[in-house]
Amino acid sequence: MEILALELEGKYEIEEKSKGASSADIKLIAFARLEDHTVVTLETYQKDVPDKKSKYKIPIICKKEKVRCINFIEMLDYGKIQV
Repeated sequence: MEILALELEGKYEIEEKSKGASSADIKLIAFARLEDHTVVTLETYQKDVPDKKSKYKIPIICKKEKVRCINFIEMLDYGKIQV
């Protein structure tokens, strides 16, 4: 997983001061991709893809890496959880 995470960090220009996904986010996406899991995030999908990859948020990276990504409300619906 570490190798994939490092590859994704380079691919999406992840730095300490990135405005988009963090290194921890990338590790989560790498894990989900390798283990065929779903990423749950509070981030909304960016309608316009930023010009710099370093500004990509979790949903865009998940889409590009073919990782299922849902928001918190979708997770509650999926788990049939009522609040």
